[in-house]
Amino acid sequence: MEFSIFQLQLRGLILGIGLLIYLLYCIKKRKFLVSLFFEKQAVQRQYTGRNDIRFLKFINLILLIMAIFILIYLLQIALDIPHILNKEYDRIQGYTVEQSHGGANVSYEKRSVRIKDQSTGKIVEVIVFSEYIDANEFLEVQFLPNTKYGAIVSKDNTE
Repeated sequence: MEFSIFQLQLRGLILGIGLLIYLLYCIKKRKFLVSLFFEKQAVQRQYTGRNDIRFLKFINLILLIMAIFILIYLLQIALDIPHILNKEYDRIQGYTVEQSHGGANVSYEKRSVRIKDQSTGKIVEVIVFSEYIDANEFLEVQFLPNTKYGAIVSKDNTE
């Protein structure tokens, strides 16, 4: 579980730095961004072609949408911090619904696994770092409730 938490923290740190860089860009270029989206005449004086203005709006809009998705992901990581500190992980036992053979057959490969819970019958998707996982393989996984990052506790290949 420690490796999964380390990978989650690493991704959160990298995305947080990217979000911070974007926010600094927005603060530094706030006059440009306000004029780009709200004051069309000020921008048209600097950029002659209509395609230039559309391109600038499109790029800045894509950056804003990416920043929103990163912020949502970082919020999920922040909601998992109390569970990490208290070592309170959710557990699931059940059979995998499908196989996960993408990438290399190494223990540090990130895999998304769908498991049918033995007690409730619900299908839960969990992200684990594991070797190949076959369909109908019995797994016991502990995972964080918000980001669904987890680790395999036990693995049984009986079908």
